[in-house]
Amino acid sequence: MQTLIIWLMAAYGVTVCWVQICRWLHVPRKESAVYYCIYTYNSQEKIEWVMRSLFYLSRLEGRSFHYYIADAGSTDDTLKIIEKLIKQGNRIEVIDSDSDIDKGEEGKIILIDLEGCYQCEYKTT
Repeated sequence: MQTLIIWLMAAYGVTVCWVQICRWLHVPRKESAVYYCIYTYNSQEKIEWVMRSLFYLSRLEGRSFHYYIADAGSTDDTLKIIEKLIKQGNRIEVIDSDSDIDKGEEGKIILIDLEGCYQCEYKTT
């Protein structure tokens, strides 16, 4: 009798787990995108390292990341490094430093200031 009760409880537990797994697999998940806006000014020493770190993070999290570079008129090779990263197939958009980021969908914006030319150094909105 006890064996039968144990088998029934085990079958019930397996069934509950199976239903929860099937439900989890079929429920659509909407993950919000992450928008990175990186403000640069003569940041050639930092920009490639920062961008490659963010690319690695996006692969690690498996989320949709959008990258915006707002350059304030760099006179060094910052823009050449960004162009090299774009040619390698990375989705980076260069915008004016006064532009607003247009979020097409819900997500969070993370602002990173590499040279201190803006007030925020790391800000999430």
